[in-house]
Amino acid sequence: IASLNNLYWLSQTPSEWASGKYYVQTADIDASRTSLLDNGAGWTRLGNSSTNFKANYDGGGHVISGLFINRPTVTNVSFIGYGTGKISNLGLENVNITGRGSTAGFIAWGSGVTIDKCYVTGTVKGNGDGVGGFMNRSSGTVSISNCYSRASVTGTNGAVGGFLGYGSNGSATIINCYSTGSVSAGWMYAGFAGFTGPTYSNSFWDMETSGQTNGQYQGA
Repeated sequence: IASLNNLYWLSQTPSEWASGKYYVQTADIDASRTSLLDNGAGWTRLGNSSTNFKANYDGGGHVISGLFINRPTVTNVSFIGYGTGKISNLGLENVNITGRGSTAGFIAWGSGVTIDKCYVTGTVKGNGDGVGGFMNRSSGTVSISNCYSRASVTGTNGAVGGFLGYGSNGSATIINCYSTGSVSAGWMYAGFAGFTGPTYSNSFWDMETSGQTNGQYQGA
């Protein structure tokens, strides 16, 4: 994956999302032109409820900048919608993402996914429950390590967090991760995880930049 055209081809070819496929990004990609796609709705997520993104994606230490999504009536909106593979060594910079519920900067829903050395900056907005700077929700056995979000996160409803939105309903571990972006929502929100949390290790949020004194929602 060396260009926006390559990336677009991947987003439009669900047959390439199968388990066993392996992709390596070999250059930084300016994705600002995604604002012109699909009549202004922008990027089409990798993976959906019928066809998960099961492939492995190695960013090679490169970035994708300016990714744009404006789908306020669609759930599970993110760079990766539904992911079950392994994603590593990738930065998403200056994203501008708007979805309904279950919206995130990097991956909306991870099931059995492994993510290492990835990050997000920019803005993430959701018009329903579940908004996370990095991920919204995980299920099954999930591992996230050495990742961060510096994205500002806004939700109109609840389950909103600087790193995780709804959180985890499976066996998830988060190791050496952090979030620093501002967080605001209607209710049930926190600096790191908006609702239920997985197992954390050496992970933190910034109270000053997030505007939140709690890392995880503490109840009414």
